[in-house]
Amino acid sequence: MSLTLPPVDELGDTARDTAGTASDQPVNLVVEPSVAVVNATVKDRTYHGADAAAAGCLAAATTVAAGSQNARLQYSDPTAEATGPWLVVAPLAGHLSTVATGSGHATVSVGVSDENVHTRLGDVRDAVDAVLTAAQPSHDVYPVAEDDAGVFTNGMTTFDFNGATETALGVDITFDVSITPATTTDRVEATFEDIDAVTAVDYEPTDDVSVAEPTEECRAQVEDAVCRVLGDAQYEWLPGPGTFSSLANETRFAFGMATTGTPYDETTFERDVEVLTAIVETLGGIR
Repeated sequence: MSLTLPPVDELGDTARDTAGTASDQPVNLVVEPSVAVVNATVKDRTYHGADAAAAGCLAAATTVAAGSQNARLQYSDPTAEATGPWLVVAPLAGHLSTVATGSGHATVSVGVSDENVHTRLGDVRDAVDAVLTAAQPSHDVYPVAEDDAGVFTNGMTTFDFNGATETALGVDITFDVSITPATTTDRVEATFEDIDAVTAVDYEPTDDVSVAEPTEECRAQVEDAVCRVLGDAQYEWLPGPGTFSSLANETRFAFGMATTGTPYDETTFERDVEVLTAIVETLGGIR
């Protein structure tokens, strides 16, 4: 197989044209994350830029849908109620996924001294530093402190600093929380309970973890399709709620060779198309 990455400025139009054609019983292809305007450039037959991974996913999904009788591209607004299985094309670095993390919001309140301004400023600094340090992910085995790409932190409860606001009694520090089935109010509170300055922790889940449950036969066949191309089929969490979480059909998988934050070259494109085609043809035969 020898494929050339399409021009970035043609991706949207080509995807819209391709989305207008479909077979009677298609596999629904959708790209996540979706982008309205692709912020990427092509150099040396490689996508570069903030949306390089998303552009690669869209190029691969469009190419597969255009070349298969079993695929329908859902672009740009997917119909979540559409019949047939779903394949979400996402930057998963060559992994399958049937689980997407949920999200929540946490506010950590800290009390500070009401003495002179120097004491108060020092208390604020120390309290905020202590809370931010406690919020850093940690693991007994995985090197999560060096995990810029989220390879190990996907599937863990993690805190993303959202802001700090002064209150009459101190400071409220807010976080966006990536949650798993193990995330509970008690566990969130326990993250900060050893900090003396913390006076309250308020946690509220906003999006549940989404878990697809395809049949064992379906899962085995999809894994076999991936193995035929890659030699192995491994799973990873999708890093947040999105299109995958909005789909009601239990026969849904996510896959993609792209890696968030890195360029997307033609070798990755060819492999993406090859694996996605194998999955589509497998899912197209499962009715």
